[in-house]
Amino acid sequence: MVNIAIVTNWFPAGAGYVSKSYRDSLEAQGANVFIYARGGKTMSGDKNWDDDSVTWAPLHNGDIIVRHFLKWLDSKSIHVVFFNEQRYWKPVIEAKKHGYCIGAYIDYYTQKTVPAFEIYDFLICNTEKHFSVFNWHENAFYIPWGTDIEKFKPEYTEQRGLVKFVISAGWQLTKNADRRGSIIGLEAFLQTEGDAELQFYSQSGYEETPNEFKSLIESDNRVKFITGTFDPFPFYQGDVYLYPSRLDGIGLTVPEALSSGLAVITTNNAPMNEFVKDNFNGKTVDVAKYLGRYDGYYWAESLINKKKLIEAIQSYIDNPETLKKHKETARRDACKRLDWRKNSSQILNRIESIYSSERKKISRNIFEKCRELDRIYKPGIKDHLKKALSVFKKDLIYRL
Repeated sequence: MVNIAIVTNWFPAGAGYVSKSYRDSLEAQGANVFIYARGGKTMSGDKNWDDDSVTWAPLHNGDIIVRHFLKWLDSKSIHVVFFNEQRYWKPVIEAKKHGYCIGAYIDYYTQKTVPAFEIYDFLICNTEKHFSVFNWHENAFYIPWGTDIEKFKPEYTEQRGLVKFVISAGWQLTKNADRRGSIIGLEAFLQTEGDAELQFYSQSGYEETPNEFKSLIESDNRVKFITGTFDPFPFYQGDVYLYPSRLDGIGLTVPEALSSGLAVITTNNAPMNEFVKDNFNGKTVDVAKYLGRYDGYYWAESLINKKKLIEAIQSYIDNPETLKKHKETARRDACKRLDWRKNSSQILNRIESIYSSERKKISRNIFEKCRELDRIYKPGIKDHLKKALSVFKKDLIYRL
């Protein structure tokens, strides 16, 4: 039986939910799975996030202490290390040098970091978009994302006249951090007319909401502001999931909403349009413009066309029969295409085949590339001193 370590953030947010899904699938297929939690110690003692398989990693400067990490791997007799959104490369380098089979879940990368992923023995891509970047890797697997279709399912009631829209804003309700497009979704809804309601969910309290957004929420009694972290999220209480995302690695909530029997309005860009097909299980709205990310992320942000977004929302208010059809299709298609248990059924077999085979040696150039990335993005004291010395020498030469 293979022992697998998942190195991840471990709390109720994107990376934590992804890692939970992988853990559940791998355990169901016969693996022993251990969690090395980079963050989320506030969940210690929480029955949903803490058990004997979880180790809360001591951190230094926000990341892993490598000596502790290697001792932990040895103490658990780990065979395979699976990194989720690992941006600090030293733990990856050391795990590889110590002979562990290492893999990565693909989500965050830049043009500079893509070549460094050669260090991994395998990569798992859950969207076609990610796979298109990493299909050069000999062990890059495309495993379509999905959801728990039994956990997220409709609660059928008689057709109601009120069309209920749902927005899930997550933790950060500020314009600069609004990756999900929650604010533009709210603004668009406010410009519609008719018998409708917007359930606006936020994991941050109302008192933490910026005043400019409070005024929007309070301007229309059709908007209901709901605070809390829900597991599972109550999609079934709505009819349409409003998700005008600017950028997503997967867009976890989209498959969940579709499985719950909601039509989805989202941005006509990957990966959202890998799940939502226009006028089939929802509506995809064209992009108005693309913006580069401040951190150099590989993909640009896509800003949705607000006028067309308003039209898409209004069309569901005005055409309840179309909405009913799209909702039924959403659930039916999710059961067919987005069942995570089925989509992930061969993950352990693939990992075991990599683990049991002879793994190729990694060139010194790749190790050095990874180290260079750490020097750029997470410089140590020596790196700061080298940079200061270099600047001093250049200044001295200039003065001479």
